[in-house]
Amino acid sequence: MNSPVHPTLEELLRRTKEGIADAEDYALLLKHIHTDATGEVLAAIDRFYAKEEVTSWQHVVPYHYDYWQQAFEEIKEASHLPDRKIPAIGHKVLWLQRRVWVAACLSLLLGAGAWLWYTSSGKKTPVSDRVSAAITPGKNGAILQLADGRQLVLDSMGNGVIAQQNGTVINLQNGVVGYERAGAASGNLTYNSIITPRGRQFTVVLPDGTRVWLNAASSITYPTAFAGKERKVMVTGEVYMEVAKQVGMPFKVVMGDKGEVEVLGTAFNINAYDNESMVRTTLVEGAVRVKADTACESIASVVLKPGQQAQVLQHYTTGNAVVNVEKADMEKTLAWKNGVFNLEDVSLKDAMREWERWYDIEVVYKDKIPDIYFTGKVNKDISFSGLLKLLEEAKVHYSMDGSRRLVIWP
Repeated sequence: MNSPVHPTLEELLRRTKEGIADAEDYALLLKHIHTDATGEVLAAIDRFYAKEEVTSWQHVVPYHYDYWQQAFEEIKEASHLPDRKIPAIGHKVLWLQRRVWVAACLSLLLGAGAWLWYTSSGKKTPVSDRVSAAITPGKNGAILQLADGRQLVLDSMGNGVIAQQNGTVINLQNGVVGYERAGAASGNLTYNSIITPRGRQFTVVLPDGTRVWLNAASSITYPTAFAGKERKVMVTGEVYMEVAKQVGMPFKVVMGDKGEVEVLGTAFNINAYDNESMVRTTLVEGAVRVKADTACESIASVVLKPGQQAQVLQHYTTGNAVVNVEKADMEKTLAWKNGVFNLEDVSLKDAMREWERWYDIEVVYKDKIPDIYFTGKVNKDISFSGLLKLLEEAKVHYSMDGSRRLVIWP
């Protein structure tokens, strides 16, 4: 009986590079690394990458935890790496730039469940030992501002009735605020606001049953009881809404001086942060009409279909606005709501704006902003030290200035 013919190391590397390797190929590749007592395998990997001029990371097949742990122990002994274990972080693996393949994939696996690709150049920046342990990922929490001006910090409150006003009972149940009628309301509308500081996100069910998710550094202001011919709310930052249908009473979302969205359907996302270059409205289900805040109504109003995104760009000198409609990347748009940073083709600058809001940090740039782009996904519960490790592997130069100020160097 003939013995099975195994592919060569170069063939395994080629298959993995092209994304056609199967589980058996990957197990063989790990075995090569695991048994590399002389360094010949790592040298062969380096030669392969030099020849192929590979400059990116690619997602490959699920890895075998035991192989990684054993390989890590041996490489650790040879290179004096810290005595840490690789956590089971899902079923992703990294394929990295030549010369840092093993060290980088292991250090990133230690990081926090992420896989990234980058293009950059420069020297490696070690993780700062001065990073404050006080910087933590965002969590569920918000401030409820009542009609009389009182503010309730919802993070520290338990389940149950938290307030009563204008014939309405406000409940907090498992991190969600809801409203119930408890009598006749007065003739005047009274308003509440849910405010999420940086480092917080929250969910509220409005008096009409509309469900709203708020991203960090966002807010929504709404009446405690809807009345009249329309339902109108005001938002800042980023929100996702599933609007309750109510015949004869349309739902409108006002975004300050950035325009408004008239809801003709149910589910949509609005990104209207002040420090973003445009306002983005993405329709998941139903229909919405997006209106920019401009006198040029004919060019600044559009009705979206599901899967479309309206991008409103406003010229602040003339006041004129342009509304572009594009096919939406739904996975990227809704990643924040699903607990993920989606970094597909995202620049360092754009990623940093999102991380500033989530970790409640300040990011400053010394001289020019590095021209670095990411792709991939990172869980939003990644620790700040894990985030810095990702920046380090992407060759981002940085330092910590104080406890919450991250300085990015060219």
